[in-house]
Amino acid sequence: MASHRFSENSTWIRTAKRLCAATLIVMTVTLPRNGVADPADKTSTVMAMPSGFGWSTSAKAINDRIDSLQSEAKRLEKAFSDESAALGSESYASLGDRATSLASNAASLSAQIKSFQTIYESFLETIGNAASEGESTDITAQRKNLKSILADIRSASIQSKLLELQGKQLSANIQRQLSHKQSALLTQKIPSPVTPDYWAGLAGEFSQIRSAFAPGHNGQYAGALHKSWLWLIGLILTGAAAAMASRYSYRYFPRFEDRLINRVGAPPKAAGRPVFLSVMLSGLISAIVATLLWQLLSVGFFRGAGQRIAESLTGSIPLAAFLIGAVPFSLSHLVPTASGETREPHTYRRHVFTITAFLIIQSFLFAVAEENALPFYTRHLLEGVFAIFVTLYLVGLFRQMDGMRTEQSLFFMPSLRGIAVIASIVALVAVLLGYMVFAFFMVSNLVSFGLGCVIVLLLGLTVKELIAWIFGANAPLTRRLSALGVGSRRVEQFGVVLNFVLNVLLVVVLLSIALSGGHFDLGSIGAQLRGLFVGQSFHGFSLSLNTLLVCVASVAIAYYVINYLKRWLEGKLFPLTRLDVGTRSSITNVMTYVLWIAVLLLVLTEAGVAVQNLTWVVSALSVGIGFGLQSIVQNFVSGVILLAERPIRVGDLVEIGGVKGDVKKISVRATEITLGDGSTMIVPNSQFITSNVRNATMGSPISTMTANVTISTNADAAKAQKVLLDMMRERTDILQDPAPGVSIASISETGITLALSAKLLSVRDAGNVTNALMLDAYGNLRREGIPLGQPPAQFGGAAGN
Repeated sequence: MASHRFSENSTWIRTAKRLCAATLIVMTVTLPRNGVADPADKTSTVMAMPSGFGWSTSAKAINDRIDSLQSEAKRLEKAFSDESAALGSESYASLGDRATSLASNAASLSAQIKSFQTIYESFLETIGNAASEGESTDITAQRKNLKSILADIRSASIQSKLLELQGKQLSANIQRQLSHKQSALLTQKIPSPVTPDYWAGLAGEFSQIRSAFAPGHNGQYAGALHKSWLWLIGLILTGAAAAMASRYSYRYFPRFEDRLINRVGAPPKAAGRPVFLSVMLSGLISAIVATLLWQLLSVGFFRGAGQRIAESLTGSIPLAAFLIGAVPFSLSHLVPTASGETREPHTYRRHVFTITAFLIIQSFLFAVAEENALPFYTRHLLEGVFAIFVTLYLVGLFRQMDGMRTEQSLFFMPSLRGIAVIASIVALVAVLLGYMVFAFFMVSNLVSFGLGCVIVLLLGLTVKELIAWIFGANAPLTRRLSALGVGSRRVEQFGVVLNFVLNVLLVVVLLSIALSGGHFDLGSIGAQLRGLFVGQSFHGFSLSLNTLLVCVASVAIAYYVINYLKRWLEGKLFPLTRLDVGTRSSITNVMTYVLWIAVLLLVLTEAGVAVQNLTWVVSALSVGIGFGLQSIVQNFVSGVILLAERPIRVGDLVEIGGVKGDVKKISVRATEITLGDGSTMIVPNSQFITSNVRNATMGSPISTMTANVTISTNADAAKAQKVLLDMMRERTDILQDPAPGVSIASISETGITLALSAKLLSVRDAGNVTNALMLDAYGNLRREGIPLGQPPAQFGGAAGN
């Protein structure tokens, strides 16, 4: 049965072979002649031009994109150079985004054109750049066509690169102009309020102030602050709704948290422990309720009443409502009384409402400045009064809080009080001198950064509470993972790392708040966060938080991967080989350095650092090497030589500079040698190359031991020689192949010197073996009655290879 199946399979195999052979014959006969032409025959070789996806298909679309980008560049140039246009911060930001987009699109287009150029240059190189003798007319025509296409491609490539450079230049100019404008605005000086000029200018603006509040009759536009009293009503309603929502939500969330803890089996809360999760949830509910109510009022109630300014307040409403809903309850836990009891939230609610009102007024003043809703002197008067009043209020608030604090709570309050006093003095002096914009900018930044610190602190405490609840030693997740074989310590380590990462992100949020220029609203903070993560490129270096995180993650992953490879080599692969310890160490070190160099190149590539960007680094290194780094480079090169040529290896017994020890580790800078007393001596690698080094174990681990014994001239030398030789043959710490030997070294009037020699397994045993051998020799000679020489016998020994 098996033989029948085998014969049947053989029949099928023979049939398949015949069909394949027939197919090959048919393909050979029907194949066109130019498809199988001799490569050496250029007269019959015609390159097939790409169709469908070639330059002829894409040229029109690419040229259209170039024309579109050129038009955008002209519009940007015109908008930026128009001196009659009063550009604000938002206008500059918009122009900067457009310039960055122009450079990015031009770079993308340049890369696309470069791919076409590479392909067509390859075609031209294949058929030859110049005509050859006896060349076919088809190839000549094709070469001419290729050169024409390449000329068009190079022209488009030059235009795209010029557009990319133009976009980068425009972006840099816009950023520089914006920085100059902001600096000039901060240093802008107006007449001092204590001078008549200021009040004369203010009195001349009464008509403009009335226009700002005018309803707009007879076809005229309404003022920017028309029906502004509606905003005040809407803000009062929104604040009341936020406070009411936080009060009821904070009553419910602690009970909900207790039920959740009991349900999942987590350890119960300690008595008096702050429940920051409940605080954050109540603040979040307040922010949601306030935002929805403000949006409804903006759509219906505020229509036609300064809609633009009302919309500008939308970004600050959620943050203000969050502060109303979270801060009073958190302070009631963070600031206990002297007896340790928690204070009631209403103790701080009044101050929280006042500070959130400052936040709303600050956003309103920013909106008024951007919309130019109030005349010059009036706007600056409001900014100066705001700066002075806020700083004085903060001084009083911190003074009151300093009196309420205990030794364990709010220890930083005296520092805040001192900062507030300094800020109030600076604001007052700045306003009196006429630098009201500077005073307002300083105070608004202080308010924004302080409120940002409060929010970030609450978020950090909440994160810490959640991490401890989820990844703690007795947490439900830890118990479940322990049942799966994951140790509780490992889970706690993950919780610590996660807590660190989240805290870093909170610091980034705080940094974005500090960079928002006093605009404490979600839009400005989000724009700063996007800028931090996306980053900018300076002379080829891509600086962004996203790039930094990728680089740090790459280094961390590489660290664990390289260590795992080293453990795998040393624990799994090397034990199965016949490689000695020195070879294993050299392989591991070389692999480690090569992998770290590859990781360094990967990180530099991710950061956008090209080779041309490192020219200044190479130049600086060359100067440094000439003045102070030559020894480091010398040791590095010597370390590479030691790892490659391996004149010394890990485990060798070496002697350098009169010091003897075992080689413990060889790195690219220095070599570690373990001495006899257990200490470690670090020797620069260059000394092993430039000085004399004695390697006692380089040729062979077997070492030679020699010792001398002197007997009396009256003794029987032959008998003594036989006694000592028999003694050496009976010892197990001496190699018997080659056999040990005893010979007469010298004869004098004082005695006959016998030389003992033997081979040892290791030079490190020479001292102990020599000592034991001389003791046995002394005992055997005394037992056999062979007298020692006069003066007394001189015992000594040496070891060598």
